[in-house]
Amino acid sequence: MAVETESKVVKLPAFDGNRKNFHMWWMRFMAYAMFYKFASCLKATAEADLPADEAEGANEGDNVKAARKRNSLAMYSFTLAFQTEGLLGMIYKARDTEWPTIGRAYKVVDALFKKYAPDDVMARVELRAQLAQIGMKHKKEDPTIMFEAISTVQNHYQGTSIAIAKEELIAIVLDKSMPEYKSVITSEQRVKGTQVTLEDLQSAMYDYWRAMYGSTSESSNNSKEILLGNVSSIQEDNGPGEQGDNSTSGDGDNQRNNDGIKCSYCKKKGHHEDKCWDKHLEKAPAWHGMKKQEGTEITASAIGKGKVIVL
Repeated sequence: MAVETESKVVKLPAFDGNRKNFHMWWMRFMAYAMFYKFASCLKATAEADLPADEAEGANEGDNVKAARKRNSLAMYSFTLAFQTEGLLGMIYKARDTEWPTIGRAYKVVDALFKKYAPDDVMARVELRAQLAQIGMKHKKEDPTIMFEAISTVQNHYQGTSIAIAKEELIAIVLDKSMPEYKSVITSEQRVKGTQVTLEDLQSAMYDYWRAMYGSTSESSNNSKEILLGNVSSIQEDNGPGEQGDNSTSGDGDNQRNNDGIKCSYCKKKGHHEDKCWDKHLEKAPAWHGMKKQEGTEITASAIGKGKVIVL
């Protein structure tokens, strides 16, 4: 569904049911609703002017008619935006004996937020898990990536009663930043005192990074993908097989099948020379490159078993 204007087309955003995509989709859906003038009915409670019965009354006022129209537009938009059977189930459940055909939009909104943005104790547990994954991977990484991850977490809890105190976020930045940035953060705090903000810290750290590493850093994009991906989805990732085996996963059958293979380049088992990470660095994951640069012994099996966390 698209709304045509004199020079633009406003496209209805689709939702695939993936929790990590909900907040971005909802923001865009709300923008669409504001343009199409039905945003006021997108709440978890019914509009005051929306009648209790779907059947139109003989003497309904303009406000009631307008509320009916907004509700119909919202239900129509939800139906077209939802891409899975589970989501469409929310449409069916919004229909009852009073509104058997169209259903009421506020019930869909309530169901969406209970499923994708719950405001309960478990949500606080998830918040702590997401904040724990935020951090800098190495000193040459653009610190903006860490602040974008913080912003992602904040966006997930907008509109809920779960508040993330500014002091807590600043403490996370101080704790998770690389040692090279500690003096920069401390200096900014001393200058601004209690008025210091995350934006102040981000600006100071970014200026330092540009001066020290901006022209030589090569791995910021990979780091960004890894960090923001971790924040969006709190899951255990089995990771690849032993170092050098970039074609297997964890303890699966493929790894056992490759036990007899030995690389003629690095002399390690589990892969052929044409897939060797030591020879073909462009095929290696980010953590393998970090191992080569820093001299740290990080094996993929350790990552898969949760012994090493790569942020």
